[in-house]
Order: sequence, then structure tokens, then C-alpha cells
Amino acid sequence: MQKIQETVSDFYNVKRELIQSASRKREIVQARQVTMFFIKKHTELALSQIGIQVGNRNHATVLHACNTIRDLSEVDKGFRTDIEEIERLLQS
Repeated sequence: MQKIQETVSDFYNVKRELIQSASRKREIVQARQVTMFFIKKHTELALSQIGIQVGNRNHATVLHACNTIRDLSEVDKGFRTDIEEIERLLQS
């Protein structure tokens, strides 16, 4: 989980503290949602546990984030490329 947070924050050039903050700036929200998406994908943690790790959010927020990232990657080719690149970074 630590590696996921570091990789996503480095990729989006956003401090890890901002990902866990209450900020609603678009670039920070997107980095936060991508972080939740990859934590859900690569760990066995429950949604509520993921939410706690990413700024004390509830399970519904985590579920919404995962659905948003999945839907956006289906329609936005550039975003899908970013997600694939983050996946490669996580596996290296």
C-alpha cells in the first residue's frame, strides 16, 4: 500500500499528504481516486479499510472512486495510458 501511494503521488507530482487531505482540487482528487483504485486492485483490504488509509474516507467514497477510475479509463484513451503506466511502475 505504501508503494502504491508513493508511485501515484510521484506520477501525478502531488505530495502524499495532499492525497490524504480534504482538498477537492481536480488533480488531487484524481490522484486520490487512482490511489484507492490500485489499493483495491492489489490488496485484500475491505473498502472501509482502504478509506481509512486514504484520508479517513468511508467505503462508499472508495467504491465511487474505483467505479469512476474504471469508467474513465474505458472512455478516455489518454487516461487509460496513464493507468497502464502506473500499473507498470507498480509491477517493476
